[in-house]
Amino acid sequence: ILQHRSSANSLLAKDELFIKIIPGPISSFGFSQCVYAAILTTILFKKKWKLLSPPTLLHRGKISANLDNSTLRLAALFSFQSIFKHILTEGDRIVLSTLAGSYDSGLYAMVISYGSMASRLLFQPIEENGRYLFSNFHASILHAKQIRNTKENSKKMPHHDLVRQLHRTYCVLVKLVIFIGLIFASLGSNYTSVLLRLLAGKSWATMAAADTLSAFCMYTAIMSLNGMTEAFVYGVAQSNTDVGSLAVAHGVVGLIFYVVAPLLVLHHGSVGGTIGLILTNGLCMALRSLYSLDFAAKYFYIEVLNEEKRIDGDADNKEVQKTRSFVSTLTSYTNSLHQRLTSLRKLFIEILPRPQVISSFLISYKVTDLSKHHFVEKVDESLVLMSCDTGLHVAIGITCAFTIFCMIYRYEKEFLSSLKTMVTSSKAKVE
Repeated sequence: ILQHRSSANSLLAKDELFIKIIPGPISSFGFSQCVYAAILTTILFKKKWKLLSPPTLLHRGKISANLDNSTLRLAALFSFQSIFKHILTEGDRIVLSTLAGSYDSGLYAMVISYGSMASRLLFQPIEENGRYLFSNFHASILHAKQIRNTKENSKKMPHHDLVRQLHRTYCVLVKLVIFIGLIFASLGSNYTSVLLRLLAGKSWATMAAADTLSAFCMYTAIMSLNGMTEAFVYGVAQSNTDVGSLAVAHGVVGLIFYVVAPLLVLHHGSVGGTIGLILTNGLCMALRSLYSLDFAAKYFYIEVLNEEKRIDGDADNKEVQKTRSFVSTLTSYTNSLHQRLTSLRKLFIEILPRPQVISSFLISYKVTDLSKHHFVEKVDESLVLMSCDTGLHVAIGITCAFTIFCMIYRYEKEFLSSLKTMVTSSKAKVE
């Protein structure tokens, strides 16, 4: 509740500054972001500030015990990872400015500005609330484990109910952002010419700009999946090993980016270099999403299964582990790898839409693509927003969107029911 109220107050202050106080879009946006962060931090620390005690120095330069060293190391890892992610985020601009011309750089900046509206307005609020929700669930699970461990010879595992609730919440939120991303990929990618003519004017509504923004719409589908899956990792990561592994994964993905990006930028030439860069970003986002999904599969399936085996296992397991040979160790590793692949496949089945729904997205993309070629591209130079061709193109898109929603309502009733229950329960808690 405190998080929702503080976020709402901060957003109101930011919008007020952005609209009324400071002239100029760049300065007002930057200053409003600073005010948003300051108000959010102040509200979150207001009720907890009295409980915090500053660290004091003891003799021989030692720090007092009121500073938790493990939490400090974890915060340092998160800070280092944030800096590293910022370097990776700016990597696309470095590659583009080095290998492409000023036109591609300006085109990429415009596409990123318009394309990132979706991530800021739609995905960022969902991801932030999802991360807080995952973190609260994980804290409740750890508390339930502690209660069970205090009871001698207890084989009951009440925290498994919480794990199942967290698993259901995770699947619902991931599937929700997948649906939103697929709408951008299947429908939005074929309406970029109309959007650019409406927002940027005729001078920027070129075929190159429309194709680049269409590629970014495709990239949005992968970006939405990565954002929510990484929100889960950040929400439940509790050890330096988890955070360190995520940093290593991001480092490997960063190296892949700096190797693949120049190749794709040069392959698409001086005009299509921005598309090659977006393809590279999509590849890196897919790899990061795969790591986060593997982390979630391990959390939901493997750790719970191993815990059940530890509780229900025999006392002779320790002797078996002492006498384990190289062959048995290799067999155990193979079984563990097979278990992880099976768990990852099971998670994919649970978060992906039904085949009928995926087919509706593919058919809608093909129909709107044909509509774009017939009604828009043939009159691109003289395209008028209030024309019959544009109206027919938009009407076809609305029809396809309505068909997609009908297919979701028909074949994703369990998802819609879980989403409705989640929204209703959150409203009840706020009230």
